[in-house]
Amino acid sequence: MVIGNLRAAAGSIRCSCGARRNAGAVVAARGRSRQRCFSSSSGAHSQITDVTLEDDCSWKAIGDCIAGLGGKGLVVHGGSNRAQASAQRILFEIRKAGVDCTTYTVKDLYPTAPGIDEGLSMAKRIGAMSVVGLGRGGVVDTAKAIAALVGTKGKCQHFLESPSDGVLGSSGTSQSKAAYSAAAIPCVAVPSGIGVSAATSPSVHVLHPEDGLLVPMKRHHSLVPRVALVDPLLTASLRETTALSMAVAALAACVDALLVATRAADQDAEASRRQALALEGIRAIATGLPAAAAAATALNDSAQRLELVRASIAAGTAVGATAAPPMQTIAMAAGSLLPLTPYSELVASLFPHFLSEFTEAEDEAADAVLKQVAAVLGSETVAGWVRERTGHFQPLLLGDMDATLPVAETAGGAELLFDHLQVDGDEAPWSDAAFAARIYDAAL
Repeated sequence: MVIGNLRAAAGSIRCSCGARRNAGAVVAARGRSRQRCFSSSSGAHSQITDVTLEDDCSWKAIGDCIAGLGGKGLVVHGGSNRAQASAQRILFEIRKAGVDCTTYTVKDLYPTAPGIDEGLSMAKRIGAMSVVGLGRGGVVDTAKAIAALVGTKGKCQHFLESPSDGVLGSSGTSQSKAAYSAAAIPCVAVPSGIGVSAATSPSVHVLHPEDGLLVPMKRHHSLVPRVALVDPLLTASLRETTALSMAVAALAACVDALLVATRAADQDAEASRRQALALEGIRAIATGLPAAAAAATALNDSAQRLELVRASIAAGTAVGATAAPPMQTIAMAAGSLLPLTPYSELVASLFPHFLSEFTEAEDEAADAVLKQVAAVLGSETVAGWVRERTGHFQPLLLGDMDATLPVAETAGGAELLFDHLQVDGDEAPWSDAAFAARIYDAAL
């Protein structure tokens, strides 16, 4: 199970009561477990996210958590009616715990520099000592960025990196990099999806206001949430297409982590840990979506829902510690061109074509990884497993896009990000912009 390798990565699992248990005992505890989850970063230090997986919607835990951090809090949430209602419930619990708190609504699908700056200004104005990110990945990423930048003088734009390792500034020119501050405040992540969890990752991608590209913030340990409160019940109302595309996105992230780890020149302990986490995530996905016929009702089954949430945590942790994950980078390039399409739906649409490209490339290392993944899924091929579960709604995902979008345009957008795809000097099959262009062409 995912918990087993999270324990191996961090050394122990603590249940809600604080006592140590073995992995088997935690699995038997109906999902009510408190576990330490490994998350690495590229900074001088690493940040460990303390993950609480709770299957009975323990909102009181949120209030107690924020009260324990002290001072005022800022709750960052989405703009949907469901997100607003959840935010009000959190506010009630936090205020009942004696903490003054206010809210900030994320208006865009992807994090934006102006949006982060607006939330950052609010956090500084109220003197926030903690930030809660409640909702989908873009909301959690926005909260992570706000918490990390509270102690700095610069704006979000000053922390964005271009593929050439320079910072994108006005009209795309480089500016000197701003430095993160030791005065960053804790972020508490409360994710509501089953895709690639942002709750344990140091990665934040932001839609640049002038260049129109999804670009990464400079990695730092302060971008990793201090605490993640993961409640599977928050995923129960997801639409079928949303839930299945999120599960495929989590699978793609696990495959990414395996592809890059397998190509690493030195198979060190960190690469082995990422591989183990990715495989555990894939096993959880296979258990959560055992058959195509059961996929539509997976989130109505508490056991399957729990497995998919565990897979989400494993996927986010594994890919968050992976340099230049290929499918994620390609999807980010697509997101730059299609900023109104949810990230998980982009991945679900592009991933089958991504897999097909490896068949054409005849890459032995990639073929070995995909055969291993297919065996864990219990399918003849990974692409076949994905088609069985998403084939009936694939045309709906990108159906509203302009099918005449020139491939040259998409390749040009992708090219700006593909410098990140070099793996230990090895020319991987996905390191060419033409590779992404063929995937876009097939998907469109």
